[in-house]
Amino acid sequence: MFKTISSRGQIRIKNEIKNGLHIFHFDFSNCSQRVRICLIEKGMDCNSHPVNLLLNDHSTDWFQSINPKGLVPVLVHDGSVVTESVDIIRYIDRLYPSPGLQPEGNGNNRAMDEIIKLADSVQSQIKLLTHYFMAKTQRLLVKRSLKKFSDNHNNSDLVAFKKRFANNEFTVDEVRGAVDEMHKVLRIIDTYLIKQTWFLGDDFSLADIAWMVNIHRLDLMCFPLSRYNNLGLWYQQCKQRESFQQGLVDYEPALIMFLFKINKFINLSKHKKMFGFE
Repeated sequence: MFKTISSRGQIRIKNEIKNGLHIFHFDFSNCSQRVRICLIEKGMDCNSHPVNLLLNDHSTDWFQSINPKGLVPVLVHDGSVVTESVDIIRYIDRLYPSPGLQPEGNGNNRAMDEIIKLADSVQSQIKLLTHYFMAKTQRLLVKRSLKKFSDNHNNSDLVAFKKRFANNEFTVDEVRGAVDEMHKVLRIIDTYLIKQTWFLGDDFSLADIAWMVNIHRLDLMCFPLSRYNNLGLWYQQCKQRESFQQGLVDYEPALIMFLFKINKFINLSKHKKMFGFE
């Protein structure tokens, strides 16, 4: 977790990505989790390149030369770069069509597109809630490296977000707005799961992969998922899949998870009130 990529390693990787399939990812990034799960479901071999967000690897000139936005995940296939996790999982499914993770029929494709769009639409809410409810113990670490990060990273939106996090500037109204938006979207996706196993019926698809990581992150926060019966049954099935364990749980850093548990224990009553338990 505290390793970074050496200069020699950076040069080697830049040469390697001209050929083959490569993924740049971070252990706890839920968008990275989405891509890892897809790769495992496909049974694909891929060259793995961890990018340590805690040590700001994504602010280096080297990484930003691969993805100018300075974000993970990034897929590189024979030198061609694909960013945004929902685009990457679609790309992977087209590249290796078996086993297929996209449905047959225009009606199911429209439904899948809508479900994936909803998963992508709440990414900013997931990010805000993760930092507000789970990452408070990391604020000092972020603050100490903020000046260097701000000077080196080209993504002004990300820099502004980190500054607000480091300076404890997220407002209660913002957080409540994010919680309300999550409840609104969860009510919608819960209806897709009425009387069916997966979002599109009997077959596991990209729509399920898109939402697995979001629901897991909300579960870690103690979000009141019990309100959504269909979603709860679906999530229990997701947790039984090997890809969930291997692409998500196995990558969760033990130290970060320990800090999350401490934070949750200290603030559980406050968090429940914010989430609408009371």
